[in-house]
Amino acid sequence: MSTTFVPPDAATMRNPQVQGNGAAKCTAPGRLRTLAAMPGLYLGAILGSFAGVALLDRRFQLGLWSRPTLVAVLVVEVAFLAFDLLGATRGWFASNTDWVVAYWPPGIPPEEPLLLAFITVWAIALYRLAGRWTGEEPS
Repeated sequence: MSTTFVPPDAATMRNPQVQGNGAAKCTAPGRLRTLAAMPGLYLGAILGSFAGVALLDRRFQLGLWSRPTLVAVLVVEVAFLAFDLLGATRGWFASNTDWVVAYWPPGIPPEEPLLLAFITVWAIALYRLAGRWTGEEPS
């Protein structure tokens, strides 16, 4: 069995199969399709990434779990989820049903709030690490 990924042709990318919930399912052949049949893998990757950031926080004492950081995460989370709700309602966004665990109406997977929170915490961690390395401690 070959382990190399075979990229889809241009016709497959232009004409994905649309499922009943409006999400497009890629019919591309290859190894990636085998991984796509594992719901929860995406959720596991997000949770594993959170664990990595927690380890960085512990190692470099970034204070990521302080009250100001949690308020910032909450504000950003609400703003981006509002945009996601608008996009999902209008059909702008769709998630691959093979990767997500479930859907919340109007089509947002439960992984989405976790991903948005992770991106926010990761950005704050990078900002604080950069400040330490450049000698300009963020206030």
